[in-house]
Amino acid sequence: MINVKVKKFSIPSFWLDTSIIIKMAIWKSGLQLNQADKKRISQLYDKLKKLTEQLKMFCPLGDQQEEIWKGEEVCHEIATSLSLGINLLYKEAIQFSQLNALMQAYLNGKTEVELEYQDAFGENLDEEFKQLRYKKFIVSVLPMKYQSIDEIKRKRSDLREKLQNLKDNIKSQSISYNEQLRKEYDSSLEAYSLLLNKSINLTMQGLPLTLTEYEGINSIIELWNRYKGEPPDIEGVISFLKSDYFKKIPLINIQCKLGAFLLTDNSILEDGDSMDISHISTTLPYCTAILVDDKMKNRIHNLNLHEEYDTHVFSLRDFDSIMNFLEGIDGG
Repeated sequence: MINVKVKKFSIPSFWLDTSIIIKMAIWKSGLQLNQADKKRISQLYDKLKKLTEQLKMFCPLGDQQEEIWKGEEVCHEIATSLSLGINLLYKEAIQFSQLNALMQAYLNGKTEVELEYQDAFGENLDEEFKQLRYKKFIVSVLPMKYQSIDEIKRKRSDLREKLQNLKDNIKSQSISYNEQLRKEYDSSLEAYSLLLNKSINLTMQGLPLTLTEYEGINSIIELWNRYKGEPPDIEGVISFLKSDYFKKIPLINIQCKLGAFLLTDNSILEDGDSMDISHISTTLPYCTAILVDDKMKNRIHNLNLHEEYDTHVFSLRDFDSIMNFLEGIDGG
């Protein structure tokens, strides 16, 4: 049994789902919001604003820029101020750090693995907070657009439709959660294996590699050989990818479990479900708390992922619990 623990940063972090940031922007812009959400969102924003300004907590951003499209400038201002300008690293960088740690544990036969918060926030997080104590304001710079709003909507809708078709097919075959989970793990293994094999074949033929293929062969095989893994090269890496250590990489573990649950439960898929899983797989292990929608919170709790990574998981329905949690930070 492999046990993975994550050492969290000393200052609490509270990740907000993009839908929450958008609701805050709607409220701040004076646009229509239902009465229950209007009251909750205004109180939540005020409390978060106070705690972040006092540097008692922060609300880091993940890869959310392209999702924040309603009231874009307002959304970005809210996200920047509550995050204190602190973002999580890109998903690929976080996954590589986790893979590195679990590969070493596999080679050394360790069953206890501790990951560091720097794997997600970078080596300079402590220094960033020291500097924040002397900053008067945080600059909000709107990121460059790579996709239009319509493109983002269309892609989200297309992905939901494809997933719904897959879900309907799974339901028609009465595939259980555990069966689908095995398929999710197998798909992750296959994706790595295909990348490695393709990179090897192109290299042997003297053909150029794309950046993804180059990073695939260099980041994984070279890492394995650096640790003197046996057998060497791709054969040894595949043995690691087939082990339980690979399945315990938090990003793989969370993504596969939530993906399998999403495809086998009785809920109707939403446009953002797939992207939410991507965000949660990176934020859940490293943040003190996360705020998501009701269905995603229930999925996380049903899978006990919140306990596995010692993270508070809320939805807006838990408003009183959220405020109690924040009061604990305020008085801590």
